[in-house]
Amino acid sequence: MQRKFKFKKKSQDITLKRFIPNMVTLSALCVGLTAIKFSLSGQLDFAILCLLFSAVLDATDGRLARYMGVTSHFGAELDSLADFVNFGVSPAVIGYIVSLRMIGEFGWGVSLFFIICSGLRLARFNSTKFYPEKEEQVWEHDYSVGVPAPAGAICAVFPMILALATENTGSISPLYLVISFLFSGILMVSKIRTFVFKNFKITNSSVSLCVLLIGILVICMMTKLWWTMVAISILYILSIPLSHKRYLKKLNSSDLSKDDKNISD
Repeated sequence: MQRKFKFKKKSQDITLKRFIPNMVTLSALCVGLTAIKFSLSGQLDFAILCLLFSAVLDATDGRLARYMGVTSHFGAELDSLADFVNFGVSPAVIGYIVSLRMIGEFGWGVSLFFIICSGLRLARFNSTKFYPEKEEQVWEHDYSVGVPAPAGAICAVFPMILALATENTGSISPLYLVISFLFSGILMVSKIRTFVFKNFKITNSSVSLCVLLIGILVICMMTKLWWTMVAISILYILSIPLSHKRYLKKLNSSDLSKDDKNISD
């Protein structure tokens, strides 16, 4: 009788570089949670700095994974979970600790509303990323559906950033935070199209100017961080209606070109 031999499939070794982007994501998660710890001890400046730093790390991990060629479904899910904690839970808890708790249960309800909106925003992003509803055109990738979670978090804590800039952190009105948290939450779950700034194309002739502007921005952040963040936040909020209007204009022109093509066919 002939024997049948079963050969075990050799396990593929996993290199350390596959873990580096996930380590960055976990670092961002730790920094975002540490922001809550600083707010509990009354150190609002460090709390907001942690939120900003977690946003920087969030913008780094994905690009690092693509650059190293180690993207994975696990990494994408981990990144989404970290975004929910860093830009949904942490800002809401910080806002409640700093000011919203002064208005009792309503303040906690506002915090929960923002957390829910953040979760819905990220869930919609994941569902459309893995299961797209329709085939998008190339130019549509330059726009995001709703305000992204990191930008929504910055807009939500804008009154606190303004208080740090004016050195008036002792009396942050709950009313301002109610408005900013509700406004930011609605923008995140809305269908408003916002610019994806990382996809902006720069001509060769504009490289020197862009480098100069980035240098000026870095100098401003090193000298007047909070006022610089106030200016960036205001400019971003003002860009939202402009981006949606530009998206609709492109969409209408695209539909017209399709109709013309169908007529010609």
